Amino acid sequence: MKISFLHTILLLIILLGLESCSGCSRSGLREIADSRRRTTSNLREPQKPQNTPANQAPRLQNESSAKTLSDLFQQNKDAVFLIYTSTGNNEFQGTGFFISEEGIGISNYHVFEGTSKGLETIELSNGRTLKISRVLHFDKENDYIIFKVNNTQRVQSLRISDSTPTVGEEVFAIGNPKGLEHTLSTGIISAVRANGEILQTTTEITHGSSGGPLMNMNGEVVGITTAGFGEANLNFAINIQSLPLGEFKKKNESKPLGLSNFLPSSKCNQIIHHTYFTLSYCEPHEQAEWVAYKLIPQFLSGVSRTDDYREDPMVRTGSATLEDYRNSGYDRGHLLPAGSMKHSYLAMSETFYLSNISPQRNEFNGGAWLSLEEKVREWTRKSDSLYVVTGGVLHPGLEKIRGTKVSIPEYFYKVIVRFKSNRIDGIGFIMENKRLNGNVINYAVAIDEVEEITGIDFFAYFPPEIEIRIESELNLSGWR
Repeated sequence: MKISFLHTILLLIILLGLESCSGCSRSGLREIADSRRRTTSNLREPQKPQNTPANQAPRLQNESSAKTLSDLFQQNKDAVFLIYTSTGNNEFQGTGFFISEEGIGISNYHVFEGTSKGLETIELSNGRTLKISRVLHFDKENDYIIFKVNNTQRVQSLRISDSTPTVGEEVFAIGNPKGLEHTLSTGIISAVRANGEILQTTTEITHGSSGGPLMNMNGEVVGITTAGFGEANLNFAINIQSLPLGEFKKKNESKPLGLSNFLPSSKCNQIIHHTYFTLSYCEPHEQAEWVAYKLIPQFLSGVSRTDDYREDPMVRTGSATLEDYRNSGYDRGHLLPAGSMKHSYLAMSETFYLSNISPQRNEFNGGAWLSLEEKVREWTRKSDSLYVVTGGVLHPGLEKIRGTKVSIPEYFYKVIVRFKSNRIDGIGFIMENKRLNGNVINYAVAIDEVEEITGIDFFAYFPPEIEIRIESELNLSGWR
């Protein structure tokens, strides 16, 4: 640990009268980040804090919040976890927290620096351990890292503040100093430095707490704890506003964007809401009877394909598995295509839930189905928005992938409603699961025909006059 270097930095700050480090910019953050290193050996101590009046959570007064500090701690502690990393010979410990229910976490880069890939694990508050499966983004200079864990169930996540805290504002931190899980410390913001990128606080930050959340009294993360110098009560955190979290954190939405009034009827009675799409899961067929989603032009560019196929933890009966498709001779065909959800990592990654997958013949998946997906994206770029419902035509008696419950649809459908310049129109498609030739427009049908074949009422919540028009009419001139 570079204690002498940290002493030098802090002494300079003191000698300068604790002036704002306006000229430091990102280099100031790097100086603080460089001074932190991991806790080694004796990670855990046998003693546990006792629930005595002396160490019970104090009540901080804040007129904007009705919750006590104890309430906030209990509400948020399960989203904070221990991190264990290793070089293969030595083990290290730090703290991290979830910013998404999908298992996206954040911590300090220095907690991971120099450790061996594949040896990083986290421990949740219930004692369960998870592997860190993928690093999504990191910045060594500014000492943060964003990663994904291999969870199969949703995890508790923390809300992110949308503003920088002010000097004098009360804050608290949850960390794991020297392996003592979920230790609470409190204080105030004592300064905002390095052009707003560093928060100085009286909240104690000690070894092992690096990478934990610094939170305001609304229960929102304002910073990532990174360094402390106890004798002078000088502690520092990275301002959460300086991180590019927009593409990783989950929005607080009970239903996907723009779908509240457009969902079809469900014959299978298992509706699942993901961030940017909703599906109706049909257990007898081990796949969705429909997937519904909204498209806007901004969704079509951004992140790269993730290919992280996995079970859907929200399917209460259990979704299809990777083993179901292994050596099956069928492609794992997307219903909501990954290429239409490029605007964020979370949106892209969710399309690889196996609840959004159906078995398709390779010549169909890479042929006519792909051509239709590309056509839909072309229409999206020229429209205000599109609303799409898609799936396999499911009915009793379908062939199954050998040894599984996964039905193999003979036909796939897609229905599209287009919103453009105050006009609404619709189109449907029915396509056989095989090699198809010619322009995909040749497979266009009225939406009424798709409803008759599938038994699904797609637009029951539309005003009747609009529903009748868009479902019964098929005017191809505007879709070519």
